[in-house]
Amino acid sequence: MTRRIYSTLVILAFIIIACNIPDEDIIYDYSLQDINPHSDTYGIYISPNYFVNQITIHYFGHQG
Repeated sequence: MTRRIYSTLVILAFIIIACNIPDEDIIYDYSLQDINPHSDTYGIYISPNYFVNQITIHYFGHQG
C-alpha cells in the first residue's frame, strides 16, 4: 500500500513540476536568414518576433 502512495506522490510531483509556468516571459534574441528559395521571406533575416502569437518549433542543424 505504501508503494502505491509513494508512486502516486512521485507522479503528482512530476506533473506539478512539468506544468510549472515561468514567472517571466522568455525572450529569444536571435535572427537567421531564410535560405529556402521557395519561401516568401527568402533572403530576409527573421527572428522569433516574426511569428508572434503562433506556435513555433526551433531546430538548429548543421550541414557539413
